[in-house]
Amino acid sequence: MEWVDLLLNEKKMNWIIKGGPFFMIPLVTIGLAVICVSIYFAFRMQKGGAPDVSWVKHLGTVALSLGVLGQCVGLYGAFLAIEEWGGVSPKILFAGFRVSSITTISGLVIFVGAYILWMLLKLLQTKLSAVQR
Repeated sequence: MEWVDLLLNEKKMNWIIKGGPFFMIPLVTIGLAVICVSIYFAFRMQKGGAPDVSWVKHLGTVALSLGVLGQCVGLYGAFLAIEEWGGVSPKILFAGFRVSSITTISGLVIFVGAYILWMLLKLLQTKLSAVQR
C-alpha cells in the first residue's frame, strides 16, 4: 500500500507540497477540524447537550469537494502545459495524473472518516436520548 507508506514515512511527507499547498493545507485543516468537532460533540452529548452533528458530515463533504476541485485545477494546468509543449511522454503524463489525484484521495479519505464519525455520533445521540427518556 504505497499511499500508507507515503503518509507515514517522514522522508516522503512532502505529499502536502506535491498535492499543492493551496488545496492540501485547507484539506488537512478540515480533517483536523472534523476530528476536533467530533470529540467536542461527543463530550457535549455526554453532558446532556444535543449538538447538530450534521456539521461533521458537512465538513467531510467540503473536503471531498475541495479535493475534486484541486484535481480539476491541477489537470487544467497540466493540459495547458501539454498544449504549450506540443506533446508529452506517457510516463510524464501518468506521473502528472498520479500527483493530481493526491487532493482527491485526501478529500475522499477525510469524507469517509467524517461520515463514519457522523454515523457514530448519531448512534451515540440515539442511545443517549433513549437513556434520558
